[in-house]
Amino acid sequence: QAVSRFETKPGEQAQVDFGVFKYEEQGRERKIYAFIMVMSYSKAMYVEFVDRQDTATLIRCHIHAFEYFGGVPECDFAH
Repeated sequence: QAVSRFETKPGEQAQVDFGVFKYEEQGRERKIYAFIMVMSYSKAMYVEFVDRQDTATLIRCHIHAFEYFGGVPECDFAH
């Protein structure tokens, strides 16, 4: 599978995705999600573990990531 490489300037773009992790708790399979934002130029990363992937969580995680990075990229690219 071909992979596209993004050449960007500092602060120009961030890439966002969720990862899923499965684990067992008290005999039941559970899931936890990782919101991941990576600044395309520097590869600096922000990760936040959450229990759902709804719109409110997505917005809250973006806000937390922007606070962590100290600003907002020009473009946010979601996978």
